[in-house]
Amino acid sequence: MPATFDFVSVLLLLIAAVVLVALLLSMATLWWRSRGTSTASTASRRHWTTDDHAARIHQAYFAKERKARAIRQRERQARERRTRTAQHTDARFTTEPPEPETADSPSMRLRHTEARYRAVLHLEGEITETSLRRAYLRLIAAYHPDRVAGLGIKLQHLAEEETKRINEAYTFFRDRYNF
Repeated sequence: MPATFDFVSVLLLLIAAVVLVALLLSMATLWWRSRGTSTASTASRRHWTTDDHAARIHQAYFAKERKARAIRQRERQARERRTRTAQHTDARFTTEPPEPETADSPSMRLRHTEARYRAVLHLEGEITETSLRRAYLRLIAAYHPDRVAGLGIKLQHLAEEETKRINEAYTFFRDRYNF
């Protein structure tokens, strides 16, 4: 009888150990899944559904529009300030200032064009060949029309327009800086 008791107790201990290990593994799996959603490394590996991708493109497009509108508004305010200053200065008490650049001068047009293309490619600071290429590849990967082929005509047209702007800006900087 004692041999049977030892066999049964060992069998019960073995079953309890297996159940405990299974419980620990399931808890570890749940913990691993819950902690991974907030880190940047897993966010970049996340598979985006078509709705998520459409929302991201929509959001990025309108963010660019808001930024471009803000730039145009600042430029308009600066022009108005210059006009008001020029109207209110008295020529008798001021020395003759150097000839201001007009909006039609080539250097002014080039500056505005560069600022607009910098906004398209999200470039800040000095433009190097690598920074230009990275910005171009990142934006083309996000806005390529093939990526949104199944999301509808509207988003496809938005992606095509944005891709044209990106290519135009990339060509401008490549030609300007001889990259």
